[in-house]
Amino acid sequence: MDIRFNETGKTTVAELDNCFLKFKNFAGAEGMYNNAGDRSFQLNLTQEEYEILGEKGFPVKAKEVDGNVYYSMNVKLAWKERDGSVYGPDIYLDANGKRTKIGPDEAGRLDKLSLTNVNMDVRLWHWTKRANEGNSCWLNAMEATSRTTNRFAGRIIDPMDAVDEDPFD
Repeated sequence: MDIRFNETGKTTVAELDNCFLKFKNFAGAEGMYNNAGDRSFQLNLTQEEYEILGEKGFPVKAKEVDGNVYYSMNVKLAWKERDGSVYGPDIYLDANGKRTKIGPDEAGRLDKLSLTNVNMDVRLWHWTKRANEGNSCWLNAMEATSRTTNRFAGRIIDPMDAVDEDPFD
């Protein structure tokens, strides 16, 4: 993964290229480790990436399993409605030669896709709640490619592209 930082004022944004996502929950489905409506995913990290992001205050984790250490970072995302507009991360998906902007209603589709070429900007957020405080990481923007195993998917003709001509004339 390639890491760059964009620091403006109090905000630190990590620009991450060539990411690998795991435990995707773009839909916000309730589960054993997730409350209903909480959308998130984990980034798989190397030890070097873990150290670089950790030095900047990003909430990275290391977990040892059977003598192997695994490094990761949880990234949250949400869309909020204010003043009649919806605010949230800009997510772009390239699939079958078409680029689509994904919104809150379509985000759950990403959970089922095998994503490649994932690039994203994540924002560090320092929070305080009563006597507790900590850091969390929020998705600002992301682009990804869906790796398709269906060679016929790109051949589907969009009915909106159809011509109003009789092919038998």
